[in-house]
Amino acid sequence: MTLLRLLARLPLLALLCSAACTDKWVAPQAAKHSTIAAWVDTPKTPYKIEPGDDLSVVMPFNPELNYEAVVDPKGGLTMPLVGTIQAGGLTVDEAGRDINRALALKGITDDAYASVSIRTYAGRIYVVGR
Repeated sequence: MTLLRLLARLPLLALLCSAACTDKWVAPQAAKHSTIAAWVDTPKTPYKIEPGDDLSVVMPFNPELNYEAVVDPKGGLTMPLVGTIQAGGLTVDEAGRDINRALALKGITDDAYASVSIRTYAGRIYVVGR
C-alpha cells in the first residue's frame, strides 16, 4: 500500500524538482529597480551628537553606572564619577569609547563597555530660502 502512495506522488515530486532548477524566479519587469528618489539616497554619515541631545549611557557589566543626561550647550556630557566629557561633535561610538577611557583613567572600572544611545534629538530645524 505504501508503494502505491509513493508511486502516486512521484510525478508531483518530479515536477517540484524540475521547477527548482530554473535560474529566474522573478519576471524581468518586476525585477527592475525603482526610480523613485528616497531619503536613503542621501549619503550615510554617522550622526554627530549635538548640544540638546538627550543621551542614555548603559554599561552592561556595571549597571550602577548607567546614566541619562542632556548634552549641555557647549557639547559636554556630565556624568557622576566621570566628570564632563566633550560629547558634542562625536558619534555615539566615539562617546562610548571616551567614557570607557575616562572610567579606566579614574580607576573605576576597566571593562565598562559603555553603550551610548540618543533618547531624544535636539530637534533643530533649518530653514533655507531667499
